[in-house]
Amino acid sequence: MRTRPYATWILVTAVLTVAVAYPLQRSTGLAFLWSYLVAVNLTTLLLYRVDKWVAPHSWAPRIPNAILVGLAAVGGAFGALLGVAAGHKTSPRYRWMRRLIWFFAALQLVLLIYLLVLPPPW
Repeated sequence: MRTRPYATWILVTAVLTVAVAYPLQRSTGLAFLWSYLVAVNLTTLLLYRVDKWVAPHSWAPRIPNAILVGLAAVGGAFGALLGVAAGHKTSPRYRWMRRLIWFFAALQLVLLIYLLVLPPPW
């Protein structure tokens, strides 16, 4: 039976993000956007750490790089930066991954500054 790691990891990340964002929004009263950003960054950092922990074990499946970079693209760039700074993907072969994460972090920083200066109407 063939496994589908992308579908599995996308489902895992969605469930983890919702499991953190919803209670955070309900308990703190944060706007949904802010609770989502906190949740997706925590999920991203957690998955980077899980992938780093699983790396030396051949019995466990790795998280695909496309999932890790995709999490950075959908709002988890700062969690990805922390995950990379903690020693993830350090070989020169993954230089593209770091550059892409920094690009997403810059975009998200501009967006966050824009949202803080001009709050959205919703």
